[in-house]
Order: sequence, then C-alpha cells, then structure tokens
Amino acid sequence: MFIQKYTDVAQANNWDPRVAHLNLRLSLEKQAQECARGETVEAIFVNLRARFGLTERQARDKLTTMRKEPGQKFHSLGVEILKLTRIAYPDMGGAHIEVIAMESVRRCIENKHLIRHLMTLNVNNVADLCRACDDYIQAGSNLRQRPQINVTSYDGNSDSDNDDEYDCNAVGVNFNRTGRDFQNRSKAKATESANSEAAKQTEILSKLMEIMDRNTKAVEKLTSNSNQNSRPSKITCYACGEENLLTRECPNKTSKNTTGSQ
Repeated sequence: MFIQKYTDVAQANNWDPRVAHLNLRLSLEKQAQECARGETVEAIFVNLRARFGLTERQARDKLTTMRKEPGQKFHSLGVEILKLTRIAYPDMGGAHIEVIAMESVRRCIENKHLIRHLMTLNVNNVADLCRACDDYIQAGSNLRQRPQINVTSYDGNSDSDNDDEYDCNAVGVNFNRTGRDFQNRSKAKATESANSEAAKQTEILSKLMEIMDRNTKAVEKLTSNSNQNSRPSKITCYACGEENLLTRECPNKTSKNTTGSQ
C-alpha cells in the first residue's frame, strides 16, 4: 500500500529519479529506515517488500493459487489481485498490469454462465471486469429472492396480457405438469402441421395427374386426326369408273383409245 501510494505521488509531481529517491529515504521511519540503504527507488521497494511484505516470487505464487472466498465480492478480489500483480511485476507498465490482473480474476471465476456472459462484454480494466461480475451475481440473487409462483395448474389458455404472472425464470417454480402440457401441445401441433402438409402434397399430386391425363388425351386426339388426314381418299378410274384404280393403269382405257383410233 505504501509503495503504491508513493509511486502515485511521485508520478503526480513528476519527480525525477534522484528527487524520488531522496524523498523516499526521508519518508521512512523507525524499522523502515533499515530498508533505505538501496541506491535506487526500486532497490528500496525491494527491501521494503522483503522486510514488511511479499517478495516478487511470493506474489506470483499467491496469484497462481488465489481463489475467491465464499461471499467475497469481486471488487475486493480485484483490488487484492491488482496489488499482488504490482508487487509481482514491478517493472511492467499500467496496461500490462491490468491485463495480467484481469486474467487472474478470470481464473477465479467458476460459474460457467458468468464466463459466457463476460465473453459478450468488452471490458478493458480490472474495475470494469469486477463490476460486471458483481452485477451479474446481484441480478441472480434478486432473481432467487422473487416470491415462489405456482404454475402447476396453468393450462396455457389464459387470456391475461401480463406475462410476468407466469415468469418461468423464477426460482422454485414447479414445471413438471406445465412442461408435460407444453410437450403434448408441441407434439399435437407438429402432427397437425405434418398432416396439413401431407394433405397439400396429395392435392398437388392429384392436380398434376389431372393435368397429365388431359395432356395425354389431347395428344391422342391430335395423333388420331393426323392419321386420318394421312389416309388416301378413295380413287375412281375415269375410264371405267372402277374404284381403287388409277386411270393410267386401267386396261379398258387402252382398248377404248385403240377403238377410237381405228
């Protein structure tokens, strides 16, 4: 805590390393003066951590094994993790410290629903991450505190416009009968839909068969007319009057022509 506050004050006043080192040595009292032998600010910080707090290695080890205590707020967890991260990685900048601390906070989350919820959010620092976690936990707590709603006799035919009356997210609601009724209605609706679709398909097939029958009859009629038109008409010989006889092939025509020439 002292190291972080001193660092913030030094940055706010834009102290150069020499002034920051001198002011740090002057600010140490009693047993802490033994740590003022460092030649730089970071050396004094290392001595202070070794004398009164955690070393960098100890801070890293604690980060890897840290877990959220029952009933602990994510805000307090984030503050503690952020402090340990600054001790474990003193040479890193603020942005890198935030990233490492956020990963440590995420490792402490065991709720799978909360993990999926955080994946939909865009958080860039530990404070926002912990605030989102606490808000999610608080919302779940408020949901569990709702009065129990009995929907075992609900038949789904209510005309009420208030959907909150049948809030299925309330904790402790008995869904057994309602669930079975919903499944039965769903199955009946699916069966009715399938029967309706089958009836439509049957009607379409029937119409197609009628159209094919009409087309077949039309083709047969056209074929019959074509055959009738292609048949030769009856032939009558002009010489003798005999049917199915060509005049040029008529034997009587020759004799008549011969008699006439005589």
